[in-house]
Amino acid sequence: MKHKPLLPVVISVLLFALSSCKQNVPQLALYVPKDAATVFVVDTKSITDKINSSGITMDSLVNMMHKYGSDFRWSDIENSGVDLTKPFFVFNSPTNSMQNGNTENSGVLASLSATGKLESFLQKQLNTPNVKTDTKYKYIDLKDGSVVGWNNTVLILSSVKPNKQERADEALSHQQLTTLFTQSESNSLASISEFKNALNKPGDIHFWSNASGNLNNIPMLGMTKITSLFKETYTDGTIDFETGKAIATAETHYNKTLSDILSKYPSREIDKSMLSRYPQPINGFGIMAFNPKVLIDILHYLGYDTMADNYISQMGLSTNDIVNAFSGDIAVIFSDFKMEDKSIPYLPGVQSKTPGAEFLVNVKIGDKAAFDKVMAGLVNKNILTKNGDQYQLGFFGGHDFVIETTNNNLLIASDDALIKAYEASTINSALTNDVEKEIDDKSMAMYVDIAAMLQKTNSSDTSVVKTMQAARATFKNFIASTDKSDGKSTNANLELNTVNANENSLAAIVKFISIAHEENMHKRDKWAAYPPTSNQNDSLIEQNDSDQNNQ
Repeated sequence: MKHKPLLPVVISVLLFALSSCKQNVPQLALYVPKDAATVFVVDTKSITDKINSSGITMDSLVNMMHKYGSDFRWSDIENSGVDLTKPFFVFNSPTNSMQNGNTENSGVLASLSATGKLESFLQKQLNTPNVKTDTKYKYIDLKDGSVVGWNNTVLILSSVKPNKQERADEALSHQQLTTLFTQSESNSLASISEFKNALNKPGDIHFWSNASGNLNNIPMLGMTKITSLFKETYTDGTIDFETGKAIATAETHYNKTLSDILSKYPSREIDKSMLSRYPQPINGFGIMAFNPKVLIDILHYLGYDTMADNYISQMGLSTNDIVNAFSGDIAVIFSDFKMEDKSIPYLPGVQSKTPGAEFLVNVKIGDKAAFDKVMAGLVNKNILTKNGDQYQLGFFGGHDFVIETTNNNLLIASDDALIKAYEASTINSALTNDVEKEIDDKSMAMYVDIAAMLQKTNSSDTSVVKTMQAARATFKNFIASTDKSDGKSTNANLELNTVNANENSLAAIVKFISIAHEENMHKRDKWAAYPPTSNQNDSLIEQNDSDQNNQ
């Protein structure tokens, strides 16, 4: 009997725990379909605070984003009844059907603090449209076929575009709106515990991607086993704008079927020597390491292994020959980026600036006998032609790159001299220490030296001088990498570094957008100074303007 007083305490603790779990369900997630392919959750307050740190007001930024400028103010949004202290959701849910074809279903959801203010805001911005009433919500039909609806707590903008039309279908948009307002929690994104857990990670923006939801929108693939291979496989991640860099992290979780396949072929670390021996300063690279035999298992699961073997057998090969021919180590490297003057084929005497660079692709050979068999099969079918240790694309004739083989590598490069220098290289310092550290113990990695490339981008177009200067003062480099997987999940990291290490990256990006927008408006105004005549079409106006500028 003396332990009886403990019973109410235990019950209270249990009720509190259950209540806490219930409160952890994000309210807006209750209105997002469970099978949504892509979802973004944006922390409005965090984003606006970081934009304000750029010295650019939200009013000027909102007005800048409008195509022609307007009297619209951020203060209008602040007084619209939308609760800007809470994140808003954006979702996309593509579908494919015989009746409607490819259909783009999307929605924007926000929390409300005052519905009276919302109605006044919408009527003012939309020229006093009629507010209609449904059983569960009020709504307004928009001119583009979308529908905006709300109840006491939630605002939803619903848009459904069948067959990839530019204009939404009003009836379908309204149908989706009704579904979202009336769906049960079990049919909503709030029922997925992994999504709720993902929202606990810190970040300015959260994102969620459902692999099977995206695949269902691809014709034919949706009717194959590939959808079951990726069923319940999802990616969650965050984007965070920090001082000097913007960081995105993503974690992909595989279902049991795919996990069982991937677990048979453990992830391997990339071979950094494929990069570090490159004989020139690197502007960018992509590198990966995987076991090609995983492709055989995937083809077998999908039921395409027999079909693939039948097709490849025409060259005297099998899928095993191709898989065994390569180790799975691949590196793509480019350097000496520049803008080159090249003639435009259909405009004699006219040249245009096009990007160019030195490049090299290194594909490590696995089993040499299998590799030689594959190359011989390609030559026999005239897909390749062979001259010594070099190959050319047989079907396409000459090309301005070189294909060569060694005992260990298949090399494709911009010229033979680069291949020879790469093979003879004894250096081990093509990578900077910070980049090498970032890609250490990774299974995939990518890098772009944006600053070095921008320094060599000298445009003759005087209308973009300020934009180019702003870009050089803003962007430093981009690096992405993927951790070695345990077969059940994989983590990826992406990082955009900005030049000013003491400024918030979002503030720096907003400043760049502001300068680019202003210069683009000046360019538009300049074009507008040439009034069209009744006898001139657009192409003639452009030609006359070009002639005047060249005089």
